[in-house]
Amino acid sequence: MDRRSALKTLALGGLSASPFGAVGCRPPPPITTPGDRTFEHPESEDDLVRLVNKARRLGLQLRVRGSLHSVSSAIFTDDRPGNINVQLDRYQKIIGWDEAKKQVTVQAGAHLGVDPQDPASSRENSFLWALHRHGWALPDLGGITHQTVGGFLSTGSMGGTIAYDVGEAIVCLRIVAGDGNVYELHADPGNPRDEEENPFYGAGVAMGLYGIISTVTFQCVDRYDVIGKQVTTSFSRCAVDLFGDKDGGLRKWSEEQTYNRVLLWPQQGVEKVQLWSARRTTAEDAPRTRARGGFVAKPFSQVPEALQSLAYLVYKHVDRTPPPYAPDTAALLRETINAFITDGTEEFWDHWLETLPMDNQVSDNYLPTEFTELFVDISETAPVMKALSELWAGDARMERTGPFATEVYPAKKSRFWMSPSSGRNSFRVDVFWFKSGKTDPDVALYPKYWELLRSFGFRFHWGKHLSSPDSSTGVSYRRAQNPNWDRFLAFRRTFDPDQIFVTDYWRAALGIPKKA
Repeated sequence: MDRRSALKTLALGGLSASPFGAVGCRPPPPITTPGDRTFEHPESEDDLVRLVNKARRLGLQLRVRGSLHSVSSAIFTDDRPGNINVQLDRYQKIIGWDEAKKQVTVQAGAHLGVDPQDPASSRENSFLWALHRHGWALPDLGGITHQTVGGFLSTGSMGGTIAYDVGEAIVCLRIVAGDGNVYELHADPGNPRDEEENPFYGAGVAMGLYGIISTVTFQCVDRYDVIGKQVTTSFSRCAVDLFGDKDGGLRKWSEEQTYNRVLLWPQQGVEKVQLWSARRTTAEDAPRTRARGGFVAKPFSQVPEALQSLAYLVYKHVDRTPPPYAPDTAALLRETINAFITDGTEEFWDHWLETLPMDNQVSDNYLPTEFTELFVDISETAPVMKALSELWAGDARMERTGPFATEVYPAKKSRFWMSPSSGRNSFRVDVFWFKSGKTDPDVALYPKYWELLRSFGFRFHWGKHLSSPDSSTGVSYRRAQNPNWDRFLAFRRTFDPDQIFVTDYWRAALGIPKKA
């Protein structure tokens, strides 16, 4: 039975009593409405200044949304009358090309790529497509490019590589701070104490707590093409020692691949891995990638949307209760995953903006995903993988593995103070969860991982799930893991003296005291 037939059988047979409809039913519609009246829609930097001054004058909170890929509490103001939520859907133009320096300045509301949740977003009005047409590129991208420029930067998002860092390409940030002033911040490499004293390094990953990012100037590179492969196999047959350090193990593999990520399905009876790796093309690749003198892409292919819709039915049915699952439910999930994740090798080559965001084809409607993302020092790769293997061992009812994949991949050290990869090359563990709103991974799954990796000194991705502020991995722990913590908060007070950007969520998450 092929994968399509297997999933159809699962959907029709395993879910015959499901209340979620027939095969092919549509999930909820997009969550973005152009011109939504619950948001302010500024069109200029002067508009941003006016909104900030209004918030200061009236004692209100102000927050800016991007494409809603962070947890909602991290995005919006508290639910109190008058608070100002901002959407930059009318503030997304490229405002300057510096041909001599190969730099571009763009308004923070521009989407990197196409946001499928925003009907007004298209390839033609995306930032990356404009760069590509201009003959330029960014050195790296994340696994998806739905985000806005400002939203992507604010939480320290990045792709899977220790060769490149998008943050290194940021030349200048203009922010409208909480004091009502506009600041143009940039690095000052001539100052030997630059990275210790310059607020540029605080504003680069500030979770919206310094002010509104107005524009960003990027140092670009010549556009390039990418070639790679994805190998899907069982844990036992994997050519890389996933859970040990034979021949350097996963750390050496990830350091040797220019761009990479690993997806693990550790569920008992599945135990599959996908190794995705890529590099920039060279002249030696031309016989494969070019025909009649031009580049001919062989795109990376994710699971077709029709099959994602079938998986949606399975997960929607299962996610009525958290694990540990009943034996028949766990069996249904194993069959579903095995139908999706089939052994084999897929080779691909394409332009940088099409290939590096390898998860753009995964539907936010059919497979809505939330996760916690934990960064450890890359030297801890093998011990962390061993600890994960021990956690997953013998888990027949998915109480410790969860029902989704776990992603692991590297990150280059960042110069920004609050980046989870600040000052060190990192190894990331992303634990995925099907986002239905019916079960809570902060109770059902994530605490196991937070506690497991605590001894490795992990840091959180700020846009994803965080532990409770008073827990063993709460505020005191987070502060101990980041030598720049107090410096970041001191500059935050300077830029936002009235705390208009501080919500109850961020006050608790970072231990920000109330204004005197």
